Amino acid sequence: MIPLDTPKTLPTPFLLAIGLWLAACATEKPSEHRPAGAAPPTTAATSPDVHLPESLSPSALAMALEKKDFLLIRLENPTPDRIPGTDASLAHDDATGLAHLAGADLHRPVVLYCRTVPKARHAAALLRERGYTRVSVLDGGITAWKVAGLPVGP
Repeated sequence: MIPLDTPKTLPTPFLLAIGLWLAACATEKPSEHRPAGAAPPTTAATSPDVHLPESLSPSALAMALEKKDFLLIRLENPTPDRIPGTDASLAHDDATGLAHLAGADLHRPVVLYCRTVPKARHAAALLRERGYTRVSVLDGGITAWKVAGLPVGP
């Protein structure tokens, strides 16, 4: 029988178990949860431990182009301008085409750009939904690239 003046507390091992369980749940990586039908990650040809920010400034992209180790995709826009080194151009809402270009390596770095930013963000979201982990967008699009005085081509 429990005396009435004794506070009722949960046993320490029980609290410890709950704490460990919560900590394990909090450290799960979103990339471990792929949408239904998404291909499992392949052995990465590129190192997935290198951080690729969600957006790149024009100057950061210009520096990255010096040692280009990523796929650069131009999303269709009304101007014919392209950033030198662009690998492909396609519609921003072509999820299948984007995934085909990015390939089976879900850790392959991909940089997207459009005239400003919205279409590139939309395309980045489509790739992330398919499990791609290293997708970045040119901040300000090709408009910001040109304002920065960086070269463009047809």
